[in-house]
Amino acid sequence: MDGRRRCSAVLDRCWTVLLPPRSELRRPSDRLETRAVRAAVLLLVLAVPILLALGSAWSEDARVAAAHERATSHRVAATVVALTRLPSADDSAMGASNVTLQWTESDGAVRTASRTVYSSVDVGDPRPLWVDTAGRPVPPPTSDSDAVVEGVLEAFAALFVWGLALAGGVVALRWDLDRRRLRQWDEDWLDFRRRGDRGAAG
Repeated sequence: MDGRRRCSAVLDRCWTVLLPPRSELRRPSDRLETRAVRAAVLLLVLAVPILLALGSAWSEDARVAAAHERATSHRVAATVVALTRLPSADDSAMGASNVTLQWTESDGAVRTASRTVYSSVDVGDPRPLWVDTAGRPVPPPTSDSDAVVEGVLEAFAALFVWGLALAGGVVALRWDLDRRRLRQWDEDWLDFRRRGDRGAAG
């Protein structure tokens, strides 16, 4: 029940901020703050379809780049032929090692490459490797599903940053308005005291 009450209170608070009840006691600064919140919500809603479209475009770009990587690279079955273990702070067997990998291309050419690996490895262990057409090691190409996920994550990240920027603008405006309200309240209180002192003196 407590969770439902808290959720209901939050919803009521959000509803009141967006659609405050009409009142003659509302100050111009209150109306300005309400307009700023509404504008921020509207800009956030309008940004959703735009960022989703951008996310789709980013996913397509990532898929094209992944297809190019697959077209210009291939996987080989390399073998560790030499290694040099790098010093580790805890002397664990899972430390880094500089390894020399060797493999045979489809045309019979034997190639080697050096890499640093961060897992347990020994001479003679098989080591899958992606290489380009020149035989240079390259990162594994991105799959189409990973490209879609990457685009979606980029879109959500952009939406999150945009939401933070809008929220920051609203918070900054409210901070400035609160300072003005406090200053006005102090001035009104001093004026009230002065009128009270004059009435007592009369």
